[in-house]
Amino acid sequence: MKYYNYNSPLELNNVNLIGGKAFNLRKMSFLTCPKWFVLTTDFFNEWLKDDKEKINSYLKNNKLEEISNIVLNKPFSLDTINEIKNKLSDNLYAVRSSAVNEDSINHSYAGIMESYLNIAKENVFDAIKRCYLSAYSKQAIEYNKYNNINFSDIQMAVIIQEMVDADYAGVINTINPITNNPDEIIISVVKGLGESLVSGQADSTDYFINDSNIKIRGEDFLSKNIIDKLLLITKEIIKRTDTFQDIEFAIKDKEVYFLQTRAIATYANINNKEKRIVLDNSNIIESYCGVTTPLTFSFAKEVYHKVYTQTLEAGRVNKKIINSLDSSLRELLYFYDNKVYYNLNSWYHLNSIFKGKKSSSNMENMMGVQSKLTNTKKVKMNIAQILKFGIIFLKRLKRMPKDSKLFINKFNEIVMPYVGCSFNTKNNQELIELYQSLEKNILNDFSTPIINDCGAMVYYAMLTRFVKKINILDKDGYISYLVGRQGDVLSATSAPLFLNILNDIKNNAEIKIDFNTLNSKELYEKYQYNSKLSTSIDEYIKIFGPRVMDELKLETITLIEDPIFLYDMLKNYLINDIDFIGHEPNNDFNVHVSLLKRPLFKHLVKKTKYFIKNRESLRLKRTYIYSVVRNIFISIGNNFKNLNLINESKDIFYLTKHEIFSYIKENEIIDFKSLIQNRKKEYDVNKTKETYNRLVIYGAQVLPIYTEQETSNSNILKGIPSGAGVVSGRAKLVTNPNEALLKKDDIMLALRTDPGWIPLFPLCKGIVVEKGSILSHSAVVAREMGIPAVVGVSGATTIIKNNMQIKVDGIKGEVEIYEELL
Repeated sequence: MKYYNYNSPLELNNVNLIGGKAFNLRKMSFLTCPKWFVLTTDFFNEWLKDDKEKINSYLKNNKLEEISNIVLNKPFSLDTINEIKNKLSDNLYAVRSSAVNEDSINHSYAGIMESYLNIAKENVFDAIKRCYLSAYSKQAIEYNKYNNINFSDIQMAVIIQEMVDADYAGVINTINPITNNPDEIIISVVKGLGESLVSGQADSTDYFINDSNIKIRGEDFLSKNIIDKLLLITKEIIKRTDTFQDIEFAIKDKEVYFLQTRAIATYANINNKEKRIVLDNSNIIESYCGVTTPLTFSFAKEVYHKVYTQTLEAGRVNKKIINSLDSSLRELLYFYDNKVYYNLNSWYHLNSIFKGKKSSSNMENMMGVQSKLTNTKKVKMNIAQILKFGIIFLKRLKRMPKDSKLFINKFNEIVMPYVGCSFNTKNNQELIELYQSLEKNILNDFSTPIINDCGAMVYYAMLTRFVKKINILDKDGYISYLVGRQGDVLSATSAPLFLNILNDIKNNAEIKIDFNTLNSKELYEKYQYNSKLSTSIDEYIKIFGPRVMDELKLETITLIEDPIFLYDMLKNYLINDIDFIGHEPNNDFNVHVSLLKRPLFKHLVKKTKYFIKNRESLRLKRTYIYSVVRNIFISIGNNFKNLNLINESKDIFYLTKHEIFSYIKENEIIDFKSLIQNRKKEYDVNKTKETYNRLVIYGAQVLPIYTEQETSNSNILKGIPSGAGVVSGRAKLVTNPNEALLKKDDIMLALRTDPGWIPLFPLCKGIVVEKGSILSHSAVVAREMGIPAVVGVSGATTIIKNNMQIKVDGIKGEVEIYEELL
């Protein structure tokens, strides 16, 4: 076959005959497309059959000019010329290459083969020859060598397609190639022909589309109607292809014309039709930063499953609906490279129990998710079920103060007697019984903290929507200002307690000398029974002993297990003479206080503040549970070591809860030592691997997702404001609060914080945190202390270098980089 028309029968759609580009065109024949036909590989093989030996010889000896002379001087037969002329009108044409491997999954040949635009009828024949000849160009030969493609396998076809005298032209990528985000489509468009876009002669306007969110970079010259048409084309192509696509289009007189599509070679190994798992570390990095042991993950995963299932049951959700959610409830957390991630597929499925257009956005804001996940599974509920759930949920919110008091009283009765206790005298069976008692009485009745979290999410969202109707420039900063500085937020009180201890030491010359000369162990031994100092330290440990860096990792040693850590921190601050920085309340928004006269506004502020404050108080209880569970497993580790099942007591953390309990309950024989050895090796290897904000797993393929800010060269970074003023100073990167050396004008820069960092907060002039959300711990505490801070600043610890001079705008939520200090 010599010719293949755009309307040829589908069964003749043979890639070896018409080449990759024409093959893709034919597959998309359902779209509006300029008329085209293709000169097939058979056509060119017949045309050059007498010259093949010469061409192969010249090719072998790299005599490309001789090949060019053969092709350009080879005449077409009169019949061929007439046949082609009969297919042409007086329009201008595009003559495009369509090699057999071109635009394939593995080989795009992007920029290798030639295309010729705006070709008049009489010049088409010369363009055909030159287009075919591009298969023998120097760059084509180098490309083939690099990709180990045998040149004898190259077969070329050529497309002749009517030109569209475009008003606009562009390219659509069905994945964001800058960030790898598969849920974001990018439309890049220029005025006139698309050649200026491909060649880089013109700057494009880029439309970044994530679900219903559209972000525009450049001049906005496409109407909503045109964007909708382009998205319809894109979504249909996505349905019909298995790989991420690069789609070319043109627009003439408001009509969209499809020109071609091809697989993006970078993502050739990913089949986007496979079931995918989307992982995001968002706020959970506050609790589980870096590598985590199997025991911690297995315990945390089970806890999430239990408490959220129990919460749905407490909300009297239909049993069938809970069962339909069970697979998601069991997979709320995911373990990858020894790092803990949210499984967003499961969270979106669970969150769909809340009906309404804003429910997903509310969840995303609370979790700090920066990119929306689309096409997620949803819970099916009828009107009666929705109303029932909504009424019960509102009732639970209304009685939250009463429920919280009951929960705390019960918690204090059941859990607090065990905090700080050693269980080394108990045997394994007794330890399991203790664990199961705590599980039955507390973990299976944890709905109050979860409902409170939902209340904080809902009221914060309602307050945000209300404020955004007001004519105020820095709305996010104003919201943070409104819910901050309410007093008695439990997490924030650890800093004043710590500083009181520090001041007591500074004001006692004898004790101060000891802290400058003795090591931490010696100080502990000398002062653990000193009436005044030990009383202050004991009070601090009693309340905040479990609140250390990585407090929710069972492998973490807290102040309860080792109070010497506290002496280390006190010594560090004294030796380096770190000063406390007072933070006055910010009054920048007082002009808007008159809004509090509005009853609805006043109600929203009051409720939002309550739920945020209560959230911090209830979350502290979770820390105490982990402290008790930690000591239970440490004691089991001691018992396992005595039984010669493991080499060291701490090796227990490399086993899962199921493995430990199975042995104790059923005496299941497992070679724990070999298993632990392998997991330790894996743990150490994973320590060195990069931690990604988001991962998408397609089958066996893992796609890391980056944020756009991490790839940006802008000197202004955006995040979530504390609403507490503006400061400038030197950025000081802190990775471990126990080793921080902050000076008076320092602005603390951190990947993330957790409650173990709180003693540092009053020492900072300002705070910048890469991870976090509006309700994350660092944001709440910074707001409460009145510290200018911006959290959730993507790429902050990569872009901002140590000692850079920066400005932190806690009102606008911006961090500006001034200069780098020498």
